[in-house]
Amino acid sequence: MNKKERIKAFSDGDSEEEQINKSRCTKKSFTSSEVLSIKSGEKPYRLFTVHNGKKDSSGDGSTNLLPQNLKHDKEFILDAISQHATNLQHVSPDLKKDHEFILQAVQRNGFALENCKQNKQIVYEVIKQCHHTIAYLSNKLRNDLEFLLSAVKQNEQILMYLSDHLKSDRDFMLNVVKRNDIALKYATMDLKKDKQVVIEAVCQNASSFQYVSPDLKSNKDFILECVSINVCTLGYVSYSLRVNKEFMLHVIENYNGYAAHYASY
Repeated sequence: MNKKERIKAFSDGDSEEEQINKSRCTKKSFTSSEVLSIKSGEKPYRLFTVHNGKKDSSGDGSTNLLPQNLKHDKEFILDAISQHATNLQHVSPDLKKDHEFILQAVQRNGFALENCKQNKQIVYEVIKQCHHTIAYLSNKLRNDLEFLLSAVKQNEQILMYLSDHLKSDRDFMLNVVKRNDIALKYATMDLKKDKQVVIEAVCQNASSFQYVSPDLKSNKDFILECVSINVCTLGYVSYSLRVNKEFMLHVIENYNGYAAHYASY
């Protein structure tokens, strides 16, 4: 296999493993000239090759192609991960435990997050700082209820990436609104009409009332129930109610004198 064929074998594409196997590549590491070519960004590359399903010391049928002097070169490896997220699988154990390195890797290539999903603590840390990275997780992990409930605690903005199925799951969203004060914003309209879901949300933060369905926003009895739980809800009811002297006096006399602060009459 000549140099041109080797470079082609390591070029970008879904059939890279097949190209390598078909060529019976016996390459053990990159040459100095190839390292320079890789660093220049001339070709996308991977740090390993696959051998017809045969397992070796790596345990997964792959061989690390990095020469010893590059195995701890973080910048070089990060460049490799930016080209192929799967390169993260083959970094040294020390780097896999390095939270800062993992965060940098995911920032370079969001799909790298999928390759460290076994270490949920690292995943949580990454999501905490880069909420959009949850979009790169597999569907399986993005529908893992236990994982998502914990992740919401790390970064509330991941709620925008929930599947439609979860946004309509009443039990799941009930748990979420108890943990996050803006979760109701991302619920389906059916759940925004659900009095129990709304009340749980208002208990956490009165601002959640702005996301309830139009029907509930015009339901005076329900509004009074919410105000009795969190008087600050009045800050999010319609202006027409806040200028309604009869309604506001009723609230002030029967629920909370502080309600006068929200009166507009």
